[in-house]
Amino acid sequence: MSSNQEVRHQQPRRRGPMGRGMQPGEKPKDLKKSIKQLMQYIGKYKIGIVQLVEHPALDAATEGFKKAIIDELGEDAVEIDYQNAQNDANTCSTIANQFVSNKVDLIMANATPALQAAAAATAEIPILGTSVTEYGVALGLENFN
Repeated sequence: MSSNQEVRHQQPRRRGPMGRGMQPGEKPKDLKKSIKQLMQYIGKYKIGIVQLVEHPALDAATEGFKKAIIDELGEDAVEIDYQNAQNDANTCSTIANQFVSNKVDLIMANATPALQAAAAATAEIPILGTSVTEYGVALGLENFN
């Protein structure tokens, strides 16, 4: 073999939770199926939902979120813990802290006090806020547009 020729070694395919391994940069043929298989391997994705109060608009936002998550991941891949604070900001804090203790993977905070409580409870767990008029004001962010 001449020194000008390159020898390419294909990395061996490894077997993992998803079956045959993929090469770097290779895309799955069926992403939804791949995500579902991965979720089965690592366990259920735990989501904590803290909602300030029962209200038709807030209820619709929560139900829409739950439906979208279940449609995307499948009912078997997600565990949703819904808690209603009964219009008490202190209860929002208690619920958010409970979610942190339970090590949820995501907190969905529905309404401004719920978002503020979740943000105060953790800087590690991702938080999705909804039904919040002004996120910058709610979270005390400067230059938030």
